[in-house]
Amino acid sequence: MSLSVKVCGITREVDADFALQNGASRIGFILYEKSPRKINFKKIDRIRESLNLQPSCMVAVQVEPTIETLNEIINFHMYGKFGGTGKLANWNGFARWQNLYKTKNWILAGGLSSQNIESAVKATQAKLIDVNSGVENSPGVKDHSLLKEFLTIIS
Repeated sequence: MSLSVKVCGITREVDADFALQNGASRIGFILYEKSPRKINFKKIDRIRESLNLQPSCMVAVQVEPTIETLNEIINFHMYGKFGGTGKLANWNGFARWQNLYKTKNWILAGGLSSQNIESAVKATQAKLIDVNSGVENSPGVKDHSLLKEFLTIIS
């Protein structure tokens, strides 16, 4: 099962490097103020420079951004909660929407881990995967053994 994976909620250089070295195609940085995984542009830039990251492997994640935040992103080259909650996504709903709008790139996210990724992909036929809390010790701190196990299963 070979899929494209974004490891989201990156807050540390060591986690970004590990994710990319072990098969992730993209890493996600959460800019949402209320997220326990929030990271600022200065820290993202330090990670980018240190690992010599290309913009194509970096994803900015924001919830209802202001025009100012969008400009900052561009210039940088469940209910009441957004992302990283560990709650399972509605796989049937995902599959239905993916089938209705086949020209869109759909990314399956929500409560994914090494325990359920095979079932999730089988149920949804997802091609793009986003993993976050399912490979963490605590918000923003990736568990490298969980991450490696997850990436090994999907490769």
